[in-house]
Amino acid sequence: MYNVLIVDDDFALRYILKRFHWKDYNFNIIAEASDGKEALEIIDKLDIDLVITDIRMPGMDGIELISQLNKQYPNICIILLSTYNDFEYAQQGIRNGVLDYLTKPVNSDELIKALNRVTDFLQNYTPKKEKVLSLSDSLPEYFCEGNKPDNLIVNICNLVLTNICNINLELVSNELQLSKDYICRIFKKKTDMSFLKYVTRVKMEYAKRLIIDNKYKTYEISSLLGYKTPDYFTKLFKNYTGFTPSEYRSSKIK
Repeated sequence: MYNVLIVDDDFALRYILKRFHWKDYNFNIIAEASDGKEALEIIDKLDIDLVITDIRMPGMDGIELISQLNKQYPNICIILLSTYNDFEYAQQGIRNGVLDYLTKPVNSDELIKALNRVTDFLQNYTPKKEKVLSLSDSLPEYFCEGNKPDNLIVNICNLVLTNICNINLELVSNELQLSKDYICRIFKKKTDMSFLKYVTRVKMEYAKRLIIDNKYKTYEISSLLGYKTPDYFTKLFKNYTGFTPSEYRSSKIK
């Protein structure tokens, strides 16, 4: 059962949403909030899989909440609620990685479609501490036959491979209790590749797999891999492969 948080300052809308038969689709509303700040406080205490949030709210609005979720909780799925007048904001939310958006009043059929997409996304593409690539595939120049890899480099690579959605230098530094400068210096010295370049390589190789699967759009893959905008992800992907994500998909799927 996936846990849902509803965020809207409109009590009536929250009440209507709660009447939907969530459990029939393996979802359960376990909390509700009236603004983004309250939502973050709840998420900090509870295990939330899906946030359904309005755009316009007093205090922290939906767009700022989405931004904070992407930074702090990148594995949480987001559905954005909007009116037709808020379509420009909805587009901004999509660029920032929301999985879907629904217009008010919420249509049950559209909600069911959105929940099916969320289920598919959570089941298939939320890493659960499993490596997205093998060590040898991620850095064949270093993990080659006959080369005895350094334990520290192995640990660094494993952290990247099992935390691909939210990996950064600070996470590695905290996990290994080593300074960021030392990690960058030793990684470059041992592998002849910068830490950032390695992270980008792993993300792009994983992106290639997701694109070939042909289940998710570019902005969804971008969000999954922790990029703030699909445009930036597309630029990195083209620099790495020579193709845009859509061109790569077309070349691999006949």
